[in-house]
Amino acid sequence: MFGYVSADSALLSEEDMKLYRSVYCGLCHALSHRHGAFARMTLNYDMAFLALLLSSVYGVGFEKSGRICMPHPVKKQDVSSNEIIDYAADMNIMLSYKNIRDDWEDDRNPMSLAASGIMSASYVRLSAKYPRQYCAIENCLSRLSEIEKSGDPSPDSAADAFGTLLAEIFIWQTDALSDRLRAFGYALGRAVYIMDAAVDLKKDLKKQRYNPLAFFSGDREELICVLMGQCTKAYEALGVREYKSIFDNILYSGIWTKYRLMNSKEAGRRGKGSV
Repeated sequence: MFGYVSADSALLSEEDMKLYRSVYCGLCHALSHRHGAFARMTLNYDMAFLALLLSSVYGVGFEKSGRICMPHPVKKQDVSSNEIIDYAADMNIMLSYKNIRDDWEDDRNPMSLAASGIMSASYVRLSAKYPRQYCAIENCLSRLSEIEKSGDPSPDSAADAFGTLLAEIFIWQTDALSDRLRAFGYALGRAVYIMDAAVDLKKDLKKQRYNPLAFFSGDREELICVLMGQCTKAYEALGVREYKSIFDNILYSGIWTKYRLMNSKEAGRRGKGSV
């Protein structure tokens, strides 16, 4: 999810931060345990959000423990674990593998090729374990590739493809909650895709890469606000109670952090250029 779905830590309570960090650490340990030490290099807060949200929606509690690790070899860290964190770790690997392969195909970076080689066995194994998610990832990324090659000028086409992909990632199991979770994942995927396109627009234009916002003449921030409005509406429809203060922080504040940082840097560069 491009690294956008994370908390605004300055606004989290101490209690919420402790839980949030413990889920993040739990995801790290799950990645290592299930896919090897290298898998920790793919760790991100996006999948910690997935684990926490699904745990809240399904009322699945956490097993707590204190563990040491390479980044924290002396002091034990609070670690949360459950079957949903394991699922998030698996989705983390599937999405990271495809992202690394995409980097290799775009830039022919030998480091990306080596990393994808290390992860390929896990991807094949997970593809068999999660056929629905696998089909969504492969089909939607293939569709995105076609959109990029054709230079489709509509931001909606690419955003819809990524939203459709993410919708299936948010379905842990097929049941009465699936429709609402799918709607939320779809709306979130559309929003973060366009937000990422806005952040990368200048770089993509310079490198002559496809970016759906290169053809968009409207107000980019207004478009993102509309998409995030749809996302938060779908989130509120989930009716979450547990950990809601963390989710509110992420979806109403934290998710904007990277975008706001880009805007402030751009404003700073323009200011320097006008002196």
